[in-house]
Amino acid sequence: MKKEKEQEIKRLNNEIASIKNELAKYDEQLEECKKYKDFLDKLTPPEWFEEVKRKTVKNFHVTRFSGILEGWIRVECGRS
Repeated sequence: MKKEKEQEIKRLNNEIASIKNELAKYDEQLEECKKYKDFLDKLTPPEWFEEVKRKTVKNFHVTRFSGILEGWIRVECGRS
């Protein structure tokens, strides 16, 4: 019984160590991605960012309005 618990603790500690190693690998990849993004952002003209932002805001409003309209239609059609 004691031997089984020791083995289980050892297995769990190994699993924890493995997960920590995997997390460290992902953190390193994230840092590389951030560096690459910063590099690309420096190469990209500011006008492009403004255009993307404008389109994103426009799409947000269109999507939101469509959702509101669909909800209103469901309510109105449900009354009929």
